Amino acid sequence: MLDVFLNVILPVFVVAGLAGLFQRWRQLPVAPLNQTTLWLFSPAFIFTHLTSQNLAAGASLRVVGAVSLGIFLILIVSYVFSKLMRHTRDTRSAYLLAGGFPNAGNMGIPVLLLAFGDAGVAPAIIVFVTHSVVGFVLAIFIAARSQLNGISPLLQVFKLPVLYSVVAAFLVSGFGWELPLAVSEPIRILASAAIPVMLIVLGFQLGSGIQLQQSGSLSTAIFLRLIISVPLSYLATLVFGLEGLAQGAVIIVGAMPTAIYTTILATEFKANPQFLTSAVIVGTAISIATLTVVVTIVRNLVI
Repeated sequence: MLDVFLNVILPVFVVAGLAGLFQRWRQLPVAPLNQTTLWLFSPAFIFTHLTSQNLAAGASLRVVGAVSLGIFLILIVSYVFSKLMRHTRDTRSAYLLAGGFPNAGNMGIPVLLLAFGDAGVAPAIIVFVTHSVVGFVLAIFIAARSQLNGISPLLQVFKLPVLYSVVAAFLVSGFGWELPLAVSEPIRILASAAIPVMLIVLGFQLGSGIQLQQSGSLSTAIFLRLIISVPLSYLATLVFGLEGLAQGAVIIVGAMPTAIYTTILATEFKANPQFLTSAVIVGTAISIATLTVVVTIVRNLVI
């Protein structure tokens, strides 16, 4: 377990911690860097690895199914908890966002890369893409429900470049196209910057500070995200017959703290963003311990 902490978890938080200290010193905004990651680095990263990594089609579909099922299961449990706590509409949206959506990009990919090396990248990308597409669609709907009715906010999903990078990658791989160097090299350069910048964005978020309000709701939301999500993710992998690295990737990403993009959506739709920011920051800090345990268990018992 100490080996996992030192070699997998600690490097992620050292980089994020340094970025957080830098943000507090220079008081830099996170929004421009976050938008750059969303629109440039992440699509390039996804495209590069989807076109260079081989994962059997059947396995890919099972991973997508397991990740999707895991998201729905944790959202159902989170909704039950929220109803029991009699949350207002905006707090319920924030609570579901906090419990339902893990940080699959900024933390999930770096942790899987450190835990399993290059072999872990292929399933990590499928898990990340599924969370990016399925998770983001549901997250937009949940955030918008705090103030709006209907499904019109879902149309915003089609503005995300991640969707189009996935389509482009499947077209290039499916037809066996060779991209000219003038196209492939810029994409590769952008992709290589994705993980470092993801960790810097995470650090900037940590450096922005927290407001500890609604402590009971905050505690249970973090408990759902870091603890309850683990057996639910494991159950989802059993339903879809996953094993090995693919199963481990789904479980580990399922144990990540709340995704940073949820704070952007909560701010946009006025879904109690202060609560959500606190859930991201406090949950990320606690996950130093919980992820060490989860990665150790997965490496010893699943892989």
